[in-house]
Amino acid sequence: MNFFILLLISFICFNSSLLNAEDFPFDESQSAADELTKGFSSDKGIVETDLNKMNSDRLKIGGGMRQEYKNYRLKNAAVNQLIFAPTTLDLYLDSSLNENVRGLFKGRMIHDAAIDESTSSNNLMGYLTPPKKTTSQLDEMKLIFNANQKVFFTVGVQKIKWGTGLFWNPTDFLNSTKKDLLRTEDSRSGLNLIKLHIPKDKLNFYLIGDFENANQTKSVGSAARIEVAFEQSEWSVSHYSKEGTPSLTGVDTSVAIGDFDITLEGAENSEHKQKNLDGSLSYTWQYTENKTIAFTLEGIWNQDGAASSDDYLTLLTQNKFLPFNTAKAYQLLSIYTAKPFNWINSSLQLLFIRNQMDKSIYSRLGYTWTGQRDLSLSLYGGQRQGESNSEMVFGGQNTELMAEASIQF
Repeated sequence: MNFFILLLISFICFNSSLLNAEDFPFDESQSAADELTKGFSSDKGIVETDLNKMNSDRLKIGGGMRQEYKNYRLKNAAVNQLIFAPTTLDLYLDSSLNENVRGLFKGRMIHDAAIDESTSSNNLMGYLTPPKKTTSQLDEMKLIFNANQKVFFTVGVQKIKWGTGLFWNPTDFLNSTKKDLLRTEDSRSGLNLIKLHIPKDKLNFYLIGDFENANQTKSVGSAARIEVAFEQSEWSVSHYSKEGTPSLTGVDTSVAIGDFDITLEGAENSEHKQKNLDGSLSYTWQYTENKTIAFTLEGIWNQDGAASSDDYLTLLTQNKFLPFNTAKAYQLLSIYTAKPFNWINSSLQLLFIRNQMDKSIYSRLGYTWTGQRDLSLSLYGGQRQGESNSEMVFGGQNTELMAEASIQF
């Protein structure tokens, strides 16, 4: 007899020997017809664990929609006004198969009917709009599981951001693009990574394999980060390396001193160039029993930043002109309050960003109303000041108005 057939018969006999009468309960009061229907209805012929699994909602679907209207007014430019009207759909599928296994998909589609693909007049500064009416991006598509609740794995496309800075993050090594300072959410696409997270008491250790733009084994990047928490502070050290580029090392910390929060973050590459330093000071003032106002002052210094306004045009042609990340140094002041002036379900934010090198300033006032469930409405007004060749007014930028309506489902 074939060995594998013999092995299969032995396995079946072994498992059969473990069964007893309780595995096949029979109620003598039931008729033969009742026994015959067992297994052909939703509540019979199925063990409780399988029934619970069948009845449980193992897949959650959700997301949101956002409609924006943006108007940019220009000075001394060929086009006096530009209008954008992007409609954004965010969608996620979240499958929690059990307490140790999870799958998550998050995607985004943007359609802007105001874009005329046949002309280039909508391409202000080369970065304010995508080149096509409809674009899409993959935010996340990842699997999450663990080994005995001690080592946690996340594999696939995932979002990641390192650093303690509120607006700038010099130690955010893995992302090749900068976060948009004017958005509350991080709208950048996810990265294809293998991430290991090992927590131990007040310590977190991360190991990462970076597969973005890696078509050869030697092109796979590697990163490591360790976070240590203390009573009033947290300290982290990060490192990233990839063949063909200088490795990066950074340190960041956040410290709470009374009502003040302080963050410091610095990075440097292995050639002792590309040095960046960021720091912030935040204070929250409770001026009534249930109302607060938060003040944040943050600044960043970039060693390789532009030293003169004359560099802007060159950087723009090289696709290296990044708003609020181009010059050597910036300062930012944010003032945020919820429920101001007895406006229930409302919030206000005042934002100032200053380019220290050319002295130009961007200021914006934002208002958000959340008075209806699942719906939020926002209005923003921005003003730019500076010399004609400075960053904030480069290309004739002057004022901007934005309206936004968003829902979550």
